[in-house]
Amino acid sequence: MKNVRIALAVMNCPVGRNRENLERVDHWTAEAGRQGVQILCFPELCISGYTTRSMAADTAECVPGPAADRLQQLAGREKVVILAGLAEKDDAGRVYAGHLVVTPEGLAGSYRKLHIAPPERGVFTAGSDVPLFSAYGIRFGIQLCYD
Repeated sequence: MKNVRIALAVMNCPVGRNRENLERVDHWTAEAGRQGVQILCFPELCISGYTTRSMAADTAECVPGPAADRLQQLAGREKVVILAGLAEKDDAGRVYAGHLVVTPEGLAGSYRKLHIAPPERGVFTAGSDVPLFSAYGIRFGIQLCYD
């Protein structure tokens, strides 16, 4: 098995400041690219911030959408696989704690948190499956917080 360089990014993620948070993601992705990182993992809800019931509809985004498009640009530019979280809205308006997997080739998919913590139950809908992803010869899934 070949070695794969994986990094974890820790960043401040103010609620509802999606563009500002994406600028932080851009900064850390560029730094990861300079350091030869191949897979870069960001926190749960790093793009939308840890939203509340009253803000969920305003901070959530559809996937594909603006945040996913921006992540695709960053992943392609730096040749890094990015895992990043956001409040993800579906066509029916339900909001999930989603986590995107974006490769240099494009959006590989998203994971929607399965087990919603009691304080989150009025904010997020539980996901229904555990997709598997592949990058650099590694197969992986995602779990978030209460999962």
